[in-house]
Amino acid sequence: MSDNESLHSENEEETQQSANDDDEDPLAELYGDERDQLDEEDGVEGEDLYGDDMMRDYREQPELDALSQSGIDDTSDITELSVDARRQAELAMARRDQMTLDDALYWEEGDDEGIHFMQRRKQRGLAADDGRLSSGEQQPDEDIRIDIIENPRGRPTRDHVKDEVIAKEIEKRFCKFLRVFKDPMNKQNKYIQAIKHMVAENRESLEVDYNDLAHESGEPDITYFLPEAPIEMLECLNRAATTVVVSIFPWYHRITNEVKARIKNLPMEEDIRMLRQLGIVKYDCKTCAYVLGPFIQRQNEETKPSTCPSCQSRGPFELNAEETIYHNYQRVSIQESPNLVAAGRLPRSKEVILLGDLCDSCKPGDEIELTGVYTNSYDGSLNSRQGFPVFNTVIIANHIVRKDRIESDSLTDEDIKAIHELSKHPQIAQQIFCSIAPNIYGHAEVKQAIALALFGGEAKNPQGKHNIRGDINVLLCGDPGTAKSQFLRFLLASQRAMVLADTGVCLIDEFDKMNEQDRTSIHEAMEQQSISISKAGIVTSLKARCTVIAASNPIGGRYDSSRTFAANVDLTEPILSRFDILCVMRDQADPKMHPDVQQAVADTQEKEENIVEFDSMTGTELIPLSLLRKFLIYARDHIHPKLEVDDERISKLYSDLRRESDETGSVAITIRNVESIIRMAEAHAKMHLRNYVNDDDVSVAMKVMLQGFISTQKASVMRQMKKKFWRQLNYKRENNDLLLFVLKQLVNEHIVYERARYGGANGSGSMDIETVAIPETEFLEKAHQLRIDSAKKFYKSCQFTSNHFQFDAHRKLIKLAGSAMSSELRLDSSLDLMRRLPPQNCEKNLTDLVALAPDLCESLLTAIDQPLKVAKDKATGREYLLCDYNRDGDSYRSPWTNTYEPPIEDGVSPSDTIRKLEIEVNAAFEAYRDMYFEGGVSSVYLWDIDNGFAGVVLLKKKTDGSVSGKQDVRGCWDSIHVLEVNEKAKASKFAKYKLTSTVMLWLQTQNPSTTGTIDLGGSLTRQTEHDCAVTDQNPHLANIGKLIEDQESKMRATLNEVYFGKARQIVGDLRSVESTAELKNREELVDDLKKAVSGKRTSKEEL
Repeated sequence: MSDNESLHSENEEETQQSANDDDEDPLAELYGDERDQLDEEDGVEGEDLYGDDMMRDYREQPELDALSQSGIDDTSDITELSVDARRQAELAMARRDQMTLDDALYWEEGDDEGIHFMQRRKQRGLAADDGRLSSGEQQPDEDIRIDIIENPRGRPTRDHVKDEVIAKEIEKRFCKFLRVFKDPMNKQNKYIQAIKHMVAENRESLEVDYNDLAHESGEPDITYFLPEAPIEMLECLNRAATTVVVSIFPWYHRITNEVKARIKNLPMEEDIRMLRQLGIVKYDCKTCAYVLGPFIQRQNEETKPSTCPSCQSRGPFELNAEETIYHNYQRVSIQESPNLVAAGRLPRSKEVILLGDLCDSCKPGDEIELTGVYTNSYDGSLNSRQGFPVFNTVIIANHIVRKDRIESDSLTDEDIKAIHELSKHPQIAQQIFCSIAPNIYGHAEVKQAIALALFGGEAKNPQGKHNIRGDINVLLCGDPGTAKSQFLRFLLASQRAMVLADTGVCLIDEFDKMNEQDRTSIHEAMEQQSISISKAGIVTSLKARCTVIAASNPIGGRYDSSRTFAANVDLTEPILSRFDILCVMRDQADPKMHPDVQQAVADTQEKEENIVEFDSMTGTELIPLSLLRKFLIYARDHIHPKLEVDDERISKLYSDLRRESDETGSVAITIRNVESIIRMAEAHAKMHLRNYVNDDDVSVAMKVMLQGFISTQKASVMRQMKKKFWRQLNYKRENNDLLLFVLKQLVNEHIVYERARYGGANGSGSMDIETVAIPETEFLEKAHQLRIDSAKKFYKSCQFTSNHFQFDAHRKLIKLAGSAMSSELRLDSSLDLMRRLPPQNCEKNLTDLVALAPDLCESLLTAIDQPLKVAKDKATGREYLLCDYNRDGDSYRSPWTNTYEPPIEDGVSPSDTIRKLEIEVNAAFEAYRDMYFEGGVSSVYLWDIDNGFAGVVLLKKKTDGSVSGKQDVRGCWDSIHVLEVNEKAKASKFAKYKLTSTVMLWLQTQNPSTTGTIDLGGSLTRQTEHDCAVTDQNPHLANIGKLIEDQESKMRATLNEVYFGKARQIVGDLRSVESTAELKNREELVDDLKKAVSGKRTSKEEL
């Protein structure tokens, strides 16, 4: 073969070899799949590098050995650098090269730190050349087109975010966001400050507001990808946050290897009810896109497909145990809030996984706001039940915040400044009181009590032995339509169950309708502030540290002022003693107030959204609800007052109230009331943002305590106690109000004096007073005792003129016309008049008095006990007694026929079992009446209640003096016994009987020869409770009869020993000690002496 042919053959072989090389898969070569393949022609020993033509590679080639002259500038004026200049230049370039673009933001000229990074930079470059650059090191920033992150180019969002270039761009943008974003409110670098606070507390979580990311100066693109690919995005954000933190604090990696970005205020919220189970999970083959599955994922091992059935490809699905990082792990369960669940439906729940520092960030009972990733995990129990692979859904938490901390954390510096400015107002407490439910007219005492309860006192633990609650409990009780439920609706934002209201406010309506189990639990919850449970093998005690504001209805529907508070409510003494403040809300007829109430309601309806700026009664400027809420949150979280005064007034008030309670038989006063005064004083100090309690706070607390205690008394006792404690009750009132109170007192005293002076001389018990004149000197003397020096402004005030007072400056007199006396004075006069009138004509006298003063109708009806009325059953002809307990509208039910007269439809009647018992009790008390009263009328009415029954036993005996041997005695006995029977568990065979008895008596004796006519009248009330066994030998009938018989015997003994004994003593003191015969002989002797003396005078005149 010739040389040309040999050369041609070699060229063809090279061309063919090149073509064969081109046919090889470059991807296979990239992954090194051909490293183990050997060329068959090379043989075992490989290629021979020392051939005959080896020296041909070193032959001379002049055209390639010549150097080009282009680019050489020998005429330049630039001089060669000196050694020092060159060293400075190299140092500057080293400093520039070792910093990234982000680090350069914090670098300034003259900063010589970072020189030690030169060597690290060179090592990084060498590592990059060798292909050993670690994943944690960043490449120099490259210019990336904006549409790379904004345009997925048809890829799914998760795949798009997984792209390395896209991930780096996201990290770069988030780093820039953390460094340069400024708060729109104060224009400060928000997240640099947040990072400093995080580092100061050694935390690993950095909270990022979603709204800041979505802001026009933030990174809206990140907010778009975050909900679509949360896991991938959070990994990018965590890396970026770590980079920024380490760049500012280089040694922070010693605290944590990774800083977590916690996203809050995510606008998208999902209810638990909307989350559904994910049935099965499948995998996609990355090589051929074949769908594999389902597969069972177990907790102790990772299961993945080993071979694709479509393309037979395999992958490295193994776990690298050495690189595994273990984190704190906690699994909790969240549930829908009970107040958000529709009636009749069960609340849904969902499991949540907490990692890292989120563990123990919440506790059972907390209401939280959760941001997390909704994902799936394998559930073996579901798999066994369903029979095929099933995955359970869980939420991997990213951010958790408790609802009670949201408001506190959201207070800005401007809010805190506004709160402190507001606290400096001299009438801040009055403003807060009036701002509670401003749409409700009146009820100032109730608003005051609720405001103190919302601020609360301070919990204490003396010597670490036992906890003393700081929460203030309030009970509202009163007539229907007095806005009890409306007050609760005003506070409805915190409505939850007792345990779920921990450190909040628990609102309870219809408090008197609790069953026996709730009554037992409420005792512990209200004082020890915990609820013990023993259910499903779990024995524990849950915290219930909350303020209780409850509303209750009185027995019978309306509050009876003639009875004590305990007799008006269906609550036991232990429960009542746990309430710090008791508020009685009465629906009283007051013609002076009706127009104001009507106008206030009309104004509220006319205003949009019920916006009220000033209090309709006092004119006080109200605090906006949003600011009041922030003020309340700040005071509860940051103000902790301490009682520093050693005030003897508290102990003296406790002694006085304890004595009054024992004498009147009203609500019991215990040592808990002293603690209540301290709690209320601390709450009043919080209103002024003071960390100490002063005398002013104690005085206000005593005033509130007295207001609640006096409101629970009978009407007659209430007026006496108001006069006794008038100084404490009028503390911190306006001077004009105090002066008006003093002036009314003087007028009342003047009227009593004039009646006693002139009325007694005329032989009349009452008199007409046309005008009352009070000397100004006497009025000013009383005012000086209250430390009020001048009354000139009072004479011109609306309080003075609206009460029809007139000031005569020339004569220095304060005048009040008799026709303009206040309703309070008129009520006192009316009650005094009723006490003087014969008691047997009580009904007629009361009717006439109401006709004269119709505006006092309600007060008179509640303050005066009226005798029972008698009616006759038309069917049987038997008499029965009428009262409010057997009335339905204008009809009354007969105990004999169980029918209403006049007839009505759907009248309330007892159940068959209670009706049967009612018949038996009526028959028994009819025999009792004949035995003990020898006549009269009796009636018993029973009705059903929860866990038992209630009833009333009525007895009436009237005599007109026609009975043989008692012609000189007339009178009437009315007794009303209201009972409540709570049947306990059937196994115990015990029942609790609560009996409230009232006796009304009037008695008239006539003996012209000795004492003349004596009228006695009045009423007596007693209450008792007993636990009695209910058996065949001792049924309800026997227990009720014994209780009432014993009560009546005790009340008869009290009347005989106390009232009748006192009457005998008075009559004995007034009556002469001589007998009637001696008096007659003396009178005859006097007449004889007069005749004898007269006869002697006549004889002398004749002489």
